[in-house]
Amino acid sequence: PFSSDMCSSASLTVPDTPKDGLVIKVSHIGACYSEGQMRRKRIRPRFPGVEIAGTIHDMSNSLSNGNYTFGDKVIIVPDEDMADSGYAEYLAVKDTRQVMQIPEEVPLEVAAMLPGGALSAYAAVLAAKPHVEKLQQVKSCVN
Repeated sequence: PFSSDMCSSASLTVPDTPKDGLVIKVSHIGACYSEGQMRRKRIRPRFPGVEIAGTIHDMSNSLSNGNYTFGDKVIIVPDEDMADSGYAEYLAVKDTRQVMQIPEEVPLEVAAMLPGGALSAYAAVLAAKPHVEKLQQVKSCVN
């Protein structure tokens, strides 16, 4: 049986907002190991959960990108410093190029899958595009 003494409550501190950065409240993670860039850079996270989705909790007053607003749904494309950070409640992100806004219609549980799966597929399409364009110059039936 459940009793109230089986529970505990803890309040985690919110990290300081980096200069020109953001603080993200993490709500969802993708529990798989990333392919592609993480592998090429030999980044080996100890735990699955590198695909991070959440909302903007705070932002620097000196942030140059005026497109961010509090509560925006975002995904984080992690680097080596963030490889094991998906389980944090809040993440301070110094480089806003690692943060991508997500349309309001996309649920965060779906968005959490995007950094690993969808962005890897998109990168493959972008890598193939010049080769396809070159083939189109030679063969008109390439589509």
